[in-house]
Amino acid sequence: MLLLAGVGLLVWMTARTEAAEKVTVVELLAEPDRYRTKPVDVYGKVVVGSISYDEERIVLTFRMEDDEGAQVAVRSLEPKPDAFKEEGPVLVVGIYDPEAERIDAQSVKAKCPSRYEEKSGGAQGQGTSRQDR
Repeated sequence: MLLLAGVGLLVWMTARTEAAEKVTVVELLAEPDRYRTKPVDVYGKVVVGSISYDEERIVLTFRMEDDEGAQVAVRSLEPKPDAFKEEGPVLVVGIYDPEAERIDAQSVKAKCPSRYEEKSGGAQGQGTSRQDR
């Protein structure tokens, strides 16, 4: 029974992640209410000096920016990915919370820039994923 519930949760999480709409930070901030209830897929880089990670509570917060320099805050309740670092590329999937002015991440993936260049699409990465707790 527990195994069946676990498989069901995994399928549901995968479906939500796949349904994420790819947007830039600029697009997200221009229409925040549009993305209030549906997952977004945002790619950018981690802003220098913005990383805060509470290992005890497992809360990762940071700011990310896109190629246009627009920035948004991100919060994740999963362990920090190994390759996660300042100015490093990051792919975030989550729901935007206009009141908190941040993305509540379901998934944070980070990878070395050279690996993004090696594979087309660049949206592959190692990281973490979760659902709201």
